[in-house]
Amino acid sequence: MAYQKYLVVASKEDKAGINITTNLSQFQDSNKFDFYLIDTENKKFSVPETSSDQKEVPGGEIIFTENLDLEKINKYDFIIFASKHVSEKGEKSLTIHPVGNFRQAEFGGEKEKLGKSSALFQKELFVNLKNNSEKYNLKEYNISLEATHHGPLIDKPCVFIEIGSSENEWQNRKAGFIIAKTINEIIQEFK
Repeated sequence: MAYQKYLVVASKEDKAGINITTNLSQFQDSNKFDFYLIDTENKKFSVPETSSDQKEVPGGEIIFTENLDLEKINKYDFIIFASKHVSEKGEKSLTIHPVGNFRQAEFGGEKEKLGKSSALFQKELFVNLKNNSEKYNLKEYNISLEATHHGPLIDKPCVFIEIGSSENEWQNRKAGFIIAKTINEIIQEFK
């Protein structure tokens, strides 16, 4: 199946998500993707003005399925969640992973349920991310594929792409640009 329409989802309260979507807005002239920001402070799911189908619904953290407008999400072929990555090691990283939980559902989703994704899409996303990080000299960041470990659980193929692991990295403009460029490239090139 060819993906035609992509949705990039982030939270307004997530500094990495805002960094990524702010950088991504410079590429939005392609009409192949829209992006949506969840307003956790006001509990609203906000649609940027560039979208012709503006709407607000209850919102919250993007890892919780109940905070997403599933009717809206179902209009798209593939969902990309732009987010922060947190780790105990605190290392600088750019990560990619599918959604779901092999065991408990401590961070959204459902116990022992995995979401849909595309191994080919993730592979191409990873290769582009690695190439862009080298091209733009972001050598101090670890580029990694993570195992699935949180929600949301939705009925559309999706993937998380993240900046980690502290506030300094979440706000790093070069890291946000590299992820945004990678997202745009994969959307334009993926068959």
